[in-house]
Amino acid sequence: MVFAAAIVMGAPALRGGFLSGDDIQLVRDHVLVNHPSLAHAAKLFTIIHRDLYQPVPMLSMSIDFAIVQAFGFTPDASGAPPAAWWFHLTNVLLHAINAVLVYVLIRRLTGREAVAVLAGVIFALHPMGVETVAWLNGRMMLLSTLFALAAVIGADKCHRDRLWPWGPLTLLFVALCMMSKVRISLPALMLVPLLFRRQWPARRWWIIWGIAVAMTGVFGWINLQASSPTLERGLEHLEGSRLARTALALCWYWKHAVWPSGLAPYHPAAQNVTWSSPGVATATAVALAVLGVVALSARRTRTGWVGMFWFLAAVAVTLPLMPLRNLLVAERYAYLPNIGLYWIAAAAAVWAYIRLREAAGGGVANLAMSSAGGLAVAGMLGVSWYATGFYHDNVSKTGRVADLYSNYPGFVVRHGWSLYHAGDYEGALAAARTDLSRHGDEVASEAYQLIGMSLLRLGRPGEAIESLNAATKAPDDEGLAYYQLGRAYGELGRLPEAIDALEQCAQLLPNYNPGLTWLGRYYERTGRSQEAAAVYRQMLKNNPYDVFATLGLAQIEIASGRCEPALKRLRDLLEWMPENVPARINAGVCLVQLGRTEEAVEAYEAALHTDPDAKVATVNLALLMIGNGDRAAAQTVLADYLARHPADREALGMASANLVEMGELRSAAELWARAASAEPRAADLLAGYSRVTMLAGRWGPGAKYAADAARLDSDLPEVRVLACVVALLERRHDDAVNVEERLAADGVLGQPAYADDLARLLRRFAADHTDDPWPWYVMAKALAAGGREDAARQAADEARSRTSDAALLDKIDKSVGSGNR
Repeated sequence: MVFAAAIVMGAPALRGGFLSGDDIQLVRDHVLVNHPSLAHAAKLFTIIHRDLYQPVPMLSMSIDFAIVQAFGFTPDASGAPPAAWWFHLTNVLLHAINAVLVYVLIRRLTGREAVAVLAGVIFALHPMGVETVAWLNGRMMLLSTLFALAAVIGADKCHRDRLWPWGPLTLLFVALCMMSKVRISLPALMLVPLLFRRQWPARRWWIIWGIAVAMTGVFGWINLQASSPTLERGLEHLEGSRLARTALALCWYWKHAVWPSGLAPYHPAAQNVTWSSPGVATATAVALAVLGVVALSARRTRTGWVGMFWFLAAVAVTLPLMPLRNLLVAERYAYLPNIGLYWIAAAAAVWAYIRLREAAGGGVANLAMSSAGGLAVAGMLGVSWYATGFYHDNVSKTGRVADLYSNYPGFVVRHGWSLYHAGDYEGALAAARTDLSRHGDEVASEAYQLIGMSLLRLGRPGEAIESLNAATKAPDDEGLAYYQLGRAYGELGRLPEAIDALEQCAQLLPNYNPGLTWLGRYYERTGRSQEAAAVYRQMLKNNPYDVFATLGLAQIEIASGRCEPALKRLRDLLEWMPENVPARINAGVCLVQLGRTEEAVEAYEAALHTDPDAKVATVNLALLMIGNGDRAAAQTVLADYLARHPADREALGMASANLVEMGELRSAAELWARAASAEPRAADLLAGYSRVTMLAGRWGPGAKYAADAARLDSDLPEVRVLACVVALLERRHDDAVNVEERLAADGVLGQPAYADDLARLLRRFAADHTDDPWPWYVMAKALAAGGREDAARQAADEARSRTSDAALLDKIDKSVGSGNR
């Protein structure tokens, strides 16, 4: 029942996706997580994950990736992608397991089934658990709670049941807990069974507990070092009395455990809290009253004070006594501590039922308990399902915070950014202007950035640039405004100004890889490859797994002839990202330049194995095969690609030329026919079909296709080449010469592809019209126009040998020269 209740509570979370922030950076886009392997799993245990050491949850996410990828899914960037539900399902199942562990623990402590079941159900359904379950990054809290409960139960098995083999297992649970989300309070929680039973354990138990304390200290120190910048920033938001803040926080937790309204993904703390601040006196009175009631209850039962000890011990480290973040409270921080409160509530409910049954009889007591329980379950479940909606997408998440805390600077503009990324630019613009009007300089830079980018998307570039420039001058800007300004200039094609802005961003934020990415791109576009290389090196210093920087630096090295270091860089990338097709293609380019063609073929084949639609790999592999004399194999590669992309011009042209060289003109014509069917209004495809048909000697159909192409676009060079041949076919010799002369005058025949096509067609025509001098004469003129003097003279000689017409001979001499006559 407990397990099922948790599943029902969490079911709506399956509709959610990956939210911005930790869900993206620590899960979806973290290369060690989204590329599951044993090597990456080991690596997760050797690095800090942003500002904490939490490898176990990240490993669990990596296992999720392995499962969904095995079924052919890849999580998308936003919304509810095909595989996100699996990650959420894992969270829901972990919550259900935790609820069962709560039941097991309290049953072990109290021996009372009803209290244990009620506590487990309350834990399973209570809305304050929603954030931990519905937000994917709540995985850290879920797993740390699971292992903390397991450690407490394991320690109790050692003490009460004398099952000392549970000692090493308990210490393993402690380690796993600390590597999920450090729980400084865990050694104190391990004392709860002793406090409740008032028993003194054996010395062996204290040894286990002492090792657990030492382990907690080590992991606490590791996380303290990793979190020091966050702690320092937190100090900036702790003006005034920390005790007053703590009273507010305690009151908030207790109030929402009883009446969970006003839940949200974020609950900010006021900048300055004193004993005279609003709500502090009331919070203090409530805190003293609650603690007083708990103290008085100690005369009758241990449940009250032991349950409160659990809550206070578990929540202490997250109270505003310590500088964590600009938070007063967080629902996820109460996930483990609230077990103590739920225990108290369950015990109180059972006590009330017993007293009512004694006073009014079993029937009345059962009716009252079932009615109250039904209302409580329905209420908790309804609020939980409602609160789950806050975590379905970024718009819902930030919108909830903005609704509750619109008077706090920056929350409305953050909601505006969510609207912007969802494509609601008008809504984003309104949100930015609202926050700017309310909070002025406190949000000026971010608000002007959002205004500028929204205006840019709405097609008002002048106003957009003006707003973004204002953002750079705002007192609260830290450098991101220059990033947005650089992006805007880049989209408008103003690359020098884009580079200037992004250089400012790089100077202020040297560790901000998104800004460096665009700076490197724009350097490359403007021919400043060495400066781009320096940018990419900085990006790799910031993040050794940055794919864009790795590929960019490798491409620059290839262009400068440094193929050995480029190849090593690319192979290092492929070690942890074997499906990266650009890396395999570039590795193939390096291998070709190094003369290692067999390895290059393997590289291109591996790229096509991963992505059969990779055109560059297809073309490069076919070129290598043709160069090695294996035209048939090259044709197989090209045909496979063209089966899915029949009208791709580059692959089609290469395949057609290859078939022509192989003498398979009918097969080449079939390729062009399929392409023309895919795009019946494409003049260039009809022209290609006509050309191959003519090369096959089918002059009538070829002329028809040429006419069809000319009706669609008579100015295309390939269509004009065909017009010259068609004029000869129809014995309009002067028209053929005029077409050739216009092609020469326009520079078309200076391009080898068109000149070769015309020469090939004219030779085929001459082969079928052996006595006709005109194809040789036109060919001579075309070759001369293309600068091929020797070939032109040979064609002229062929023309002379086929005519005795003095006028034509004179034309040949004037246009080509006397040659060997």
